[in-house]
Amino acid sequence: MRKGCLSIALLAAAAIAAPNPRVLAPSGTFHLQDALPAGYDGSSTTIHQFQAAAGGLYFLVSPGFNFASGGHLIKTDFSGKRLLSIPIAPGQHRVFAADENGRVYVAMLDRGENRRIAVYGPQGGEERSVPFRARVSALCVENGTPVLLSREGFLSVAGDAVRPTIGVGRGRRVQMQRLPDGKYVVVKGVEAEIAIVDPDKGVENSFTPDAPEIAEARKRYGKGEQGVILNGLAVGPNGEIFVVVTGHRLGEGAPVLVLGPDGRVQDRLRLMLPELPVAAGDAAVTAQRMMPSFIGADGPRIFLADSSGFVAWYAW
Repeated sequence: MRKGCLSIALLAAAAIAAPNPRVLAPSGTFHLQDALPAGYDGSSTTIHQFQAAAGGLYFLVSPGFNFASGGHLIKTDFSGKRLLSIPIAPGQHRVFAADENGRVYVAMLDRGENRRIAVYGPQGGEERSVPFRARVSALCVENGTPVLLSREGFLSVAGDAVRPTIGVGRGRRVQMQRLPDGKYVVVKGVEAEIAIVDPDKGVENSFTPDAPEIAEARKRYGKGEQGVILNGLAVGPNGEIFVVVTGHRLGEGAPVLVLGPDGRVQDRLRLMLPELPVAAGDAAVTAQRMMPSFIGADGPRIFLADSSGFVAWYAW
């Protein structure tokens, strides 16, 4: 009897700790192909990075799978209409961040000492260039100053650094965003670890979200195997942290956790994924659902984007 009572109590506690997620259907969709410059045929177009900021959506895109022939930084409105197109020079790898004023900072990650961050104004003109040396995995902006997260796991200011370098630890599939209070959230996608970093004091809090979605995602991998668990990071206007959890059937929707800086799960969402458009008359092709690679947040809207440029948005 006592064992049965204990089981019931544990089940009740689990139900309270992990209520059913809220299911959200997409409120609208579009494809970035309609906003791309000439030279993009859509067959090999690749979205490398995505951000919702300054009342628009930003895409770092190349016509192939890398930046060997250059690329573009595209800004659209929430319906997919192109507002800005900035050519990006050929090179190895590019990382960008947009600030609240519409300025865009693009890190040119080429070999050698010729590494720089090109700063573009709201109208697309290049305003200045900031040198740096670190091997960068993520980039943010603080009051007009680029803040870099190196591949070795150190947070530092580009150019004339006046702030001590902060160590946050190495990680794989790392992403970073700035919180409204001036701190930074760093997500290590493979390790499923999240760190809240005070730029003056260092790591303030480090945690793995306590959510059944993460446990389910880890079941995909056998002993000794590893894969990306958290694939996508966005920050809401009130400091909400949005992360996309992988490892679930696309027909069941994309699991999204809404977290506080203390690591607590504030909300659990299931964003239902739309079917990708199929060319008219192509009856042999089976409709497939989008596979989200990125997430963005702007006010009451959440955006999911895949690597080909298909975007869905949700009201939450």
